[in-house]
Amino acid sequence: MAQEGPGGSSKNARRVVLRQNNLVAWEQADTVSSGRALDASLKKNTGYIKRLRSSLNAADSVAVLLKETSTLSLEKYLSEIVGAAVEGVGRCKTAVEIQGGVEVISALHCRFPTLFTRPFKSQLLASLQPCPKDTSQPVDQREREEASRVIRQRSLLRVLGELEYVGVIRPDKAGQVGDVLFAAFRDLLTADKDALVASIPLAVSFAKHLSPLYLSTAPEEDAGSVVQPAEKAKFRQLLSAYYDALSKRSVKEHTHLLQTDQRNHDAYIRSGEIFEDRAQVYEKLSRNWEKLWAGVQSLSETLALPLPTLPPLPSAVIPGGSLISDGTARTEGVYETSGSVWLDEEEKRFYVDLLDLSLEVPASLLGVAKEDTKPDTTTLPDIDAPVRSDDLTEEELQKDYVEPSLGTADEPLPAGPSAQLTALLARLPEMSSVETIDRAAVEFAGLNSKAARNRLVKALFSFNRKRLDLIPFYSRLVATLNVYMPDVGANLLSLLDDEFRYLAKRKNIELTEMRLKTLRYISELTKFGVTPLHSILHYYKVCLDDFARHNIDNICILLESCGRYLLRSEDSRERFKPLLDVFKRKKSVQNLDQRQIAMLDSAYYQCDPPERAAIEHKQRSDMELFIRYLMYNLLGRHTLEKVLKLLRKLDWNDELVHRKIFNTFTKIWKVKFSQISLVAVLLYDMSKFHAEFTISVIDQVLENFRLGLDQNSFKQNQQRIATVKYLGELYVYRVVDSRVIFDVLWSLVTFGHPEGRPWPDYNSPTDPQDDYFRIRLVATLLDSVGPFFDKGGLKVKLDGFMTFFELYLFCKKPLPIEVEFLVSDLFEKLRPASARATSYAEAALALDELVAQASDQLDLPRAGDELDRRESDSSSSTSSSSSDETIEDIDLSDDEDDDATPIALSDDEEDINARPRHVGMSAEEEDAFSQELAKMMVSNSEKTRQIPKTTLADIVLPVRKREASGSMAPLPVEQDHMSFTLLSKKGNKAQARTMQIPLASTIAVNSMTKQAQDVAEKQELKRLVLNYEHQSEADTKSSPIRQHRQRPT
Repeated sequence: MAQEGPGGSSKNARRVVLRQNNLVAWEQADTVSSGRALDASLKKNTGYIKRLRSSLNAADSVAVLLKETSTLSLEKYLSEIVGAAVEGVGRCKTAVEIQGGVEVISALHCRFPTLFTRPFKSQLLASLQPCPKDTSQPVDQREREEASRVIRQRSLLRVLGELEYVGVIRPDKAGQVGDVLFAAFRDLLTADKDALVASIPLAVSFAKHLSPLYLSTAPEEDAGSVVQPAEKAKFRQLLSAYYDALSKRSVKEHTHLLQTDQRNHDAYIRSGEIFEDRAQVYEKLSRNWEKLWAGVQSLSETLALPLPTLPPLPSAVIPGGSLISDGTARTEGVYETSGSVWLDEEEKRFYVDLLDLSLEVPASLLGVAKEDTKPDTTTLPDIDAPVRSDDLTEEELQKDYVEPSLGTADEPLPAGPSAQLTALLARLPEMSSVETIDRAAVEFAGLNSKAARNRLVKALFSFNRKRLDLIPFYSRLVATLNVYMPDVGANLLSLLDDEFRYLAKRKNIELTEMRLKTLRYISELTKFGVTPLHSILHYYKVCLDDFARHNIDNICILLESCGRYLLRSEDSRERFKPLLDVFKRKKSVQNLDQRQIAMLDSAYYQCDPPERAAIEHKQRSDMELFIRYLMYNLLGRHTLEKVLKLLRKLDWNDELVHRKIFNTFTKIWKVKFSQISLVAVLLYDMSKFHAEFTISVIDQVLENFRLGLDQNSFKQNQQRIATVKYLGELYVYRVVDSRVIFDVLWSLVTFGHPEGRPWPDYNSPTDPQDDYFRIRLVATLLDSVGPFFDKGGLKVKLDGFMTFFELYLFCKKPLPIEVEFLVSDLFEKLRPASARATSYAEAALALDELVAQASDQLDLPRAGDELDRRESDSSSSTSSSSSDETIEDIDLSDDEDDDATPIALSDDEEDINARPRHVGMSAEEEDAFSQELAKMMVSNSEKTRQIPKTTLADIVLPVRKREASGSMAPLPVEQDHMSFTLLSKKGNKAQARTMQIPLASTIAVNSMTKQAQDVAEKQELKRLVLNYEHQSEADTKSSPIRQHRQRPT
């Protein structure tokens, strides 16, 4: 219980004084007069209203308001003062502000007990009314408005309690102090039972701040209190009931939260991830429960009530709605052992936890007697009688199938219930959840009659055969109704039995969908306990006796649908095992095709899966889990800097930490494909602090790439795609250079082929002709780095590779359509203007021409493309997207692996190969070359400074004579031409000569236009000056007084 502070006695004394003054004002009732003239100034009165509305919560404004309340004439503005006062007290938050507001309201009450207080009370109580729920608004907007309303009403509720305590607001004639507050407080707490959480701030504020006045039960406080103990008991009882409701809600919400977490964990185990919608639902539930639990704790502490007991937490609830998995799946739980009936808890709830209609529907509406509450299986047909095709006549086998009929009901349905039942049956195909099908059962129970049950059975039996997803939900509906309406299950089983017998007769007719629907229906009803045990075993035995053709499919359907239930259920286990033994013997001796064998094995293992040891999951340390969380969960575009800082803070001297970081950077296939570029950026940043680590990562990535080429296993295709994508991103972010990229590209098209050249008639064991995965690798790599090889030597080298790549494509078998599209998109992106070869001979000819051209240029000195690129990068700190590569050598064989030559030359070209090849300068030669180049540049700059600067001789421009008016003489114009003076220079002498330009030429037209504009501008300026002078003279003549004043004394 909240207690008064050190100043509590002074506050109580002040409340007593205010109460006495306010009660006296109520007795005088507007008869009080100041006896002196009051200020009726409009300015002061409007200022008073404005200050009352906006500054009532300011300490310095309270004294001014109290003074002005007694000195201003406020009668004409009382309607505005009432609204301003309600709005002003709503701004008060702290105890001091509320006390000041009470003082001002009391002063106004003392002046106008009736004219002010009664409308003020009405508006204050109207502001404390609960807001009606508007379902038309969005949920987020409705929640924001609800939160702002609660914040405003929290202050108004405290003001109401203080004003009622000091006597400003009075209850009815027969009421007690606190009745007005109790009514308003009760409406706020109990108006909407679904929104209990929204009223928590109101309850907590009341319990903390108004408990000394309305909740305290101490005898010493009751002696001087104006609130009676009975009223305090009412407030305490209201808060206790509200707290109990909140406690129950918190336990319910916590249970729901745990169930959601359990389902998320199971979904994570099944699919390896938690979908976004599940995560959002979990986050919302977690936030709501945390808010609810905080309110329960505050009320428990304030009211001295015990906290509710929450159920235990079965799994770790991670704030933020995500489950951080360490890679281990839970193996505990009875529903994952080999002897369990159900696969998981959710499946058990679906088949076992049925709705009890007696709790939802009155017993009088169920329409059955007490002795008929159990299903009557005696009305079922004799399905134990064996169905043998030998006993059937030829006429019976040729009969057309007639749908079984239920007959007509004794009494037809009334018009109203009949229409409701028709609407219900029309909605049945749309009910695909437990909630909707349970609601349908309750709704049908309200329409229960014999005719309604017959219509329901017919609707449940005659639905679309392709809607197999409805069978489990229809079976649940039948099982729910069968407890109190046993004829529903009996009639449906009768129809299904007739259809099964019909299908047993029609062995040579293709009725696959009908067989699947009927047997699935019977199996689902078996798991709900509607189908008798002897019936389902008889169906299985009938199919097993004739183990051929369609009965093999029937046995597979029965085993997959209810075989696990029959084998693990205590009632059917001993009777079902012999049938399984017969099944295995017949399967082993029958001559079945591969399809049937695969179907029977799959069905059997779903019924009785083989026993296997539990999967041993790798145990990881906390540091390993943290590093995995950083790289696989936290890493993103907005968290890149954060991950880098956290990785740098780790102990790199620890071998375990270093190895784990190394694994996360090299096993790139464990990262999401869309985040590979982020890992490349991270490695680039790490290279500034751990250069050796970066080199080792690059070496391991290249080793993984080479290992993939050697093994060529389809199981590693995803890893190889990720590795190649990683190499491309490393080049983009300048971690590796172009030589590495071209080494990888050439390795993809030459590795495993004789002499490094693919041939159409040679099938390499590591690169078969029908294996197109290397093409995907090339496309993936060039998709990342191809746009950067668009000029200079890199463009030449890429052109050479693309020529060889075309030859490589013709060495494969005809490309599949998706690979052909991939290659077309690649060439269109990188070389849209170049023409592709149409045959192997054309591609080989283009390659030979390229080799001949490269051989002619072998003696040319090559420029270090990577050196130029590094110099360009250092001079312009741009991103990897800038084109900073310079011209490289056209020699294509320099960028290949040592063990593979990209181009195998023919015998006629051996003399070219015998020529010495230019292998580039050594390190010493490059240093000497750089020194000589620097000297040459310095000497050139010195010579440039020593060259004397030659200045142009002073050229005398021709002078045009002015006219008598002072303006420049216009250019001479004759009839059809204009004269221009051309200034030229010969040696050091300037020469001027006159040229005749036609008037129609552009230069002549422009010159005349410019002259006309100049003349017009001068005339306008002249006019303005003259007008100004005339106006000045007129003003001087018309104002002799002004002349006198301006005359010096």
